[in-house]
Amino acid sequence: MPSEALLIINGHSLEAMQIANEYAESRNFPAERILVLTPPISFFREENGSPKWTVSLEDAKTHLLEPVMAKIDALKDASPTALILSPEWPTRVRVPGSPEISITALLGCQGKIPGGDLIKNGRAISPWFTPPPDTPQKRGRLLRYPVKGMKDKIFYPAAMLGVYYLPLTTERMQKQLKTAVNADFRQPVGSIVFETNADVRTRTRLAQYKLAERRVSEKGIDVAFISAHEKPPENVIGVMGGAASMNISRYQGKLLPGAFADHLTSHAATFDLKIQTKLTEWLQAGAAASAGTVTEPYAIWMKFPEAAVFERYLRGTTLLEALMQSVASPYQVLIVGDPLCRPWAKELKDLRIDTEWDEPYLKVEASGAPQSSMTQMHLFVDGKRVEGNGPVWNLKRNAENTGPELELILHARYLWALPEVGSLKKTISTPFPETLNLKGSAKSDHVALKLKSKQELVMLEIFRGTEKIHSVKLAEKKPEIELSLLESGTGPVTLRAKAVTLDGEIRWSNFLEISPEAPN
Repeated sequence: MPSEALLIINGHSLEAMQIANEYAESRNFPAERILVLTPPISFFREENGSPKWTVSLEDAKTHLLEPVMAKIDALKDASPTALILSPEWPTRVRVPGSPEISITALLGCQGKIPGGDLIKNGRAISPWFTPPPDTPQKRGRLLRYPVKGMKDKIFYPAAMLGVYYLPLTTERMQKQLKTAVNADFRQPVGSIVFETNADVRTRTRLAQYKLAERRVSEKGIDVAFISAHEKPPENVIGVMGGAASMNISRYQGKLLPGAFADHLTSHAATFDLKIQTKLTEWLQAGAAASAGTVTEPYAIWMKFPEAAVFERYLRGTTLLEALMQSVASPYQVLIVGDPLCRPWAKELKDLRIDTEWDEPYLKVEASGAPQSSMTQMHLFVDGKRVEGNGPVWNLKRNAENTGPELELILHARYLWALPEVGSLKKTISTPFPETLNLKGSAKSDHVALKLKSKQELVMLEIFRGTEKIHSVKLAEKKPEIELSLLESGTGPVTLRAKAVTLDGEIRWSNFLEISPEAPN
């Protein structure tokens, strides 16, 4: 769930912020589960402005790994279910004495990189991986979210929302992610396609295809084996192949929302080499996500998704969870797309929040999920997690920590045969008077804010979510503030003002929802 994930945004890229903030809004990400970093531009772009795909281990630790680990520690979260990178991050890390690894693998292993020979030979095995078949006895060994008490052993699942490599653009990434999000709970019906040929890239997973065919066919799923020259079925929920070059355009309009597709080859995610078909072609064709290696993996199946990924995905897991269970040695692989897509889970459609004020207490009661030890509920108030698993929370609020509005976000999950999942966001009025009124609008290159106060102010701070982005000393009741787009962020953002009055009182404004756009 987003309440257990961490969305890591490149705050020095207006385009990356727009894509990531739209994604965060569509999945009800709480503010404290969003981390905006501001690495030097030289960390992710070349001097000519093109993407920088490869960085040193030292730079990756300084500008990405260390602040991410600090955030995880601050959240006191031993096992985040997904570390999700916005676009505009490097994809590959140079490691002395080892093959290069993906940027997501560096986050996943928390910088504790196995020996180079283990990575090269596909023997650096993730604790998430369990080889098929998923018999009832073995299925119990599959790790599922959330994983507790394994901080020193666990490999954090990690993925990237998109990359700036053709045919992907900002608009195409926005469309692809929106389609994937909307695929949740749709239970699509279609075929799984295995493309076959005599290439070693296919032969290395061919035995997996046969086992996967038997397993999913028993569940009533159609499986098609086709050659590169044959027409795919009309409705496709998954594709696996193996070839340096693939005619992925054949699948345009045939991949159902939520589909996973990949092809085993060396350079599907080596975006600085203009050779072989890239994974971005699958995303353009309609896949929710794809995977590929960032450096030469050789034809070692342990470095690629096992065909069992489809059976696991069909159980209602997120796509990232199914992939993590199915990649034995994930150090060179990069997963790109919507990691939280879960078309075959069930939705908690009746999830709701009821509130009742008995000043200074607010009673929050959640309903619509089974009352069971298998049910987990995460409540966030103004972006911050409230202790307890519900379904009832009693919160003490006052005018110094609460404005005229409160934002409530609830994420719930019932872990059963098929996971049942739901979330909702609700803004409620409070009994505290509106002494600060925040208004504003997005301009082409900045955000203009106007604040009206009933009291004289001496200090003003502007927050985006839980992050303070601007502060100023003042002595007026109607200050006007101009924020750069890098300060405000692009895409849908929620701003709020906090002020100190002349009498030393702390007051909060209303929420201001705006959506600045990155310049073309």
